[in-house]
Amino acid sequence: AAFAGGGSPRRADPVLAAAGETGAGSAVVRPGDPYPLAVAAIAARVAAALAHLHAAGTAHRDLKPANVLVGPGGHPYLIDFNLAVAAGDRAAGGTPAYMAPEQLRAAAGVGGPAD
Repeated sequence: AAFAGGGSPRRADPVLAAAGETGAGSAVVRPGDPYPLAVAAIAARVAAALAHLHAAGTAHRDLKPANVLVGPGGHPYLIDFNLAVAAGDRAAGGTPAYMAPEQLRAAAGVGGPAD
């Protein structure tokens, strides 16, 4: 929705509008924020969520744009834990277009297990 007008948006407003909020209160992204700053703020929250998962001993294994919902105020929510495993599990899994090369090789049976 943020790219509906063609080209990259200059401000965070289309991101917030697509999420259904203007970014009031404890927002990650606020109206008028530069678009790159908004994207970085959302990505930092996703990275923090992944760090929390890894510290708890869980690997998501299917991180992709479709599995990150952006809610009111630009708060990202990581969803779809169907492929999640214990962090030490080295089996390959995920959506091929978003898998790391070593995961693709492991899934194809070429080379060792994914790490």
